[in-house]
Amino acid sequence: MHSFMAPYDDECAQLAVGVRTFNALDRDWFQLRGYNIFEMGDIIAIEKMLNIKGHIGFSPYRSCEIKGVRNVTDGKKIYYVPLTCPDGRSWDPRNLPLRSPERLAEVIQKIDSCTTTKAKDDLRKFHGIKGLPALRRVGSLHYGRSSPWEFMHLIIEGNIQNLVKFWSGQYKGLDTGTGSYEISDDTWAVIWQETAAAVQHLPADFVRVLGDNPVYYTAEAWCFWFVYLAPILLKGRFDDPKYYEHACQFSDIVKCCLRFTSTHPQINGLRDNIIDWVRKYEE
Repeated sequence: MHSFMAPYDDECAQLAVGVRTFNALDRDWFQLRGYNIFEMGDIIAIEKMLNIKGHIGFSPYRSCEIKGVRNVTDGKKIYYVPLTCPDGRSWDPRNLPLRSPERLAEVIQKIDSCTTTKAKDDLRKFHGIKGLPALRRVGSLHYGRSSPWEFMHLIIEGNIQNLVKFWSGQYKGLDTGTGSYEISDDTWAVIWQETAAAVQHLPADFVRVLGDNPVYYTAEAWCFWFVYLAPILLKGRFDDPKYYEHACQFSDIVKCCLRFTSTHPQINGLRDNIIDWVRKYEE
């Protein structure tokens, strides 16, 4: 990735200095400057661009420095990042340790100063940083903020589908513990039949045909189902209504994230809603 992006990084540096350009309107020359302020891509591509360990690492997030935990007793290797960890550690979602360009430079300096490969690898694992990002010659990119999270894979093909598996008793072999959030297979069969019936007369501009087998659903189909149909189809399906309310709360969060525009009060409300939803999920 770095060698592939090197020519573009050089061009960004050239644009930052300025390129002599002719203004046809004023019939005069001027210095044209341009700056790259965002990096767009899927999760894996951005991780390679930023040169970080990634979403399954001990320090997985590109935006903050919170650390993960894993199930060592069962030999699990994937880390997850709850707000409250089994060992008693906890994170304040309103005051997370955010990444910054200054912190990036500090960590890389520490890694470079190590005298052994093991020491370097230990620091890389702890901080989740392998080295300098691919685009680094111009300081227009903020290491922790210039790479927005990719909504489709993270939320639609990640959280939404995992929640359905969770409610179906098919998520990584987990049982309900002390909860009562599983929906029976017979009830799910009815839900998918009602899904197919609900959309058969909707214009294709709104949603494609949704069959009674979610295995074939695309990200677009899952999004439509969860935002517009799930609040209706899941009503009365859980033994405890708090799980239905929790599902509807996440549906509202997804709707807010899909707005074309948002005001600052709406963004603040969305942040509060997300924090509340995560805390309830961990209860």
